[in-house]
Amino acid sequence: MRILISTLLLISILQLHAQEGFLEYSVTHQEQNFYETKAAMDAYYATHDRSRGTGYTHYMRWQMNTEKYVYPSGDMFNISARMSSTYDRFKSAHTNSQSRSTHGFWTLEGPTSYTLGNGWSGGNGRVNCISFNPSAANTIYVGTPAGGLWTSTNSGATWVSQTDGLPSVGVSGIAVNYNNTNIRYILTGDGDGAQTSSIGVLKSTDGGDTWLPTDLSYSATGNVRGFKLLMHPVDPNILFVAASNGIWRTLNGGTDWTQENAAWITDIEFKPGSPANMYAVSLNGFYRSSNSGDTWTLDGDADFPFSWSRIAIGVTPADANYVYLLFGGHINGMGNGNFSGIYRSTDSGADFVLRANTPNLLGYATNGMDSVNQGGYDLSIAIDPANALIVYIGGINVWKSTNGG
Repeated sequence: MRILISTLLLISILQLHAQEGFLEYSVTHQEQNFYETKAAMDAYYATHDRSRGTGYTHYMRWQMNTEKYVYPSGDMFNISARMSSTYDRFKSAHTNSQSRSTHGFWTLEGPTSYTLGNGWSGGNGRVNCISFNPSAANTIYVGTPAGGLWTSTNSGATWVSQTDGLPSVGVSGIAVNYNNTNIRYILTGDGDGAQTSSIGVLKSTDGGDTWLPTDLSYSATGNVRGFKLLMHPVDPNILFVAASNGIWRTLNGGTDWTQENAAWITDIEFKPGSPANMYAVSLNGFYRSSNSGDTWTLDGDADFPFSWSRIAIGVTPADANYVYLLFGGHINGMGNGNFSGIYRSTDSGADFVLRANTPNLLGYATNGMDSVNQGGYDLSIAIDPANALIVYIGGINVWKSTNGG
């Protein structure tokens, strides 16, 4: 009975993950046996649909990833939690040591080329976020789902890791203090795909050589997903985190954090030139704050689509009153679904108007004529800082509009 219930739970979670990208399956060895679960899942899919959106692809990924970490008995354990606990024991045994980046004795041997695929680039790992050094134009930072923080000082020609001294960690947000670029923050975890859970926000005061936890810290088994780290444009000691457990704010550089909203928040932005006014989005809809994030009001516009998997926000200093919302695709009964639309406000989010919901900007087809999307997994929007009518949409492919969507 336990295996049957666990199998049904796994199927439902895999299907939800395939459709909306908001949940990732996680187990410990006390709960399930790999071989028993695999047999039950194989039996289920022997008589059920395996097409896109049914969870079959995600089940196969789960199978391949999990099989590497099971005991001969088939008992499973949480590899992220095991690495974290091992690292904690190491720190306790070496109290006079600090975690310091190191590149060990490894050199790249290849491969250094790949064959371009349809909608993907084989050999390239995912990158969750990108940031720049405000005082060094050639310095770029990127955060990866499970490979930590990487830095380039030559405009991306070469890269080095700055988190090799830490256990396997994902990075979904980067913030650099514009008054002192040696002070940096990273939001850990993989918000988009849940490859790694968040352990909170880490802070460095020496340019990324060493990292220490801030007051916003989680257990590796807590399954918290962080989506964005946002620094105040005037006061670098004020930062916001958008995460699966709400909006968190610090007023003192990470020493203390306060939860200001409890919804599942996937994006957060300041109104350009007016940081007291802020925007955020969740599965519930669009939030606004007029008091620097102290309180938030949910604005449910009647013109919003019936359903969506995720929302991304676009703002621009070219016109501070413009707010774009990109709605990830709803899912129909077959597990597919076009994107739900791009909406625009010209009055700082008070009212929104649908700009377009065709063609399908989130699918594989470069003409937008298919009916699939990964809107809960990869969704982004950017507005030209000099022209509020130039909009870029990122899903599986990248699209551009020159007339406001």
